[in-house]
Amino acid sequence: MNCEEAKDLILESLTGTTPPDRRRALVTHLEDCSSCRREAAGMEHMMAMLRAAPEPRLPEGHWAEFMNALDRRVALDMTGWRRLIRLLRTPRIAWGAAAGTSVVVVALGFALYVQPFAGSERAADESQVDLIGVVTESVVQSLPSMSTALTSWKAGLSAPDVSYELISVGGK
Repeated sequence: MNCEEAKDLILESLTGTTPPDRRRALVTHLEDCSSCRREAAGMEHMMAMLRAAPEPRLPEGHWAEFMNALDRRVALDMTGWRRLIRLLRTPRIAWGAAAGTSVVVVALGFALYVQPFAGSERAADESQVDLIGVVTESVVQSLPSMSTALTSWKAGLSAPDVSYELISVGGK
């Protein structure tokens, strides 16, 4: 047995959980190794001090006081803005936010790719629709992040492979 194995067994032998054959091997090693003997003596002294220490006890009424403090904290957390923040973090609201995001993405898709209506005049170039004032630069810049949010939402729903790609009506 080497010193590393002996050091692993010292604490185990002090608690009385070492099998007899391993304990004999440890005793043989301790007879030959002064370093391990010193470590075993130190651990034995520490175990004796721990056994002599009184068992810790909670003061009378500790749990009643703890529960009252917990009730006060919960009541404080359920007021004002903290209640609103907690409400927004609930899964039901998260699903609502995901559904709202998907509605916005679909609405933007229709605004960008669907022909406005059948009876209106078309732009000189049929591939472009006049959306001045509807589609701002910030809307255009936010489309990739909305697409990412929709993809994440779809993955979280474990939906079957359904395409959420925005498709123009009439093949355009």
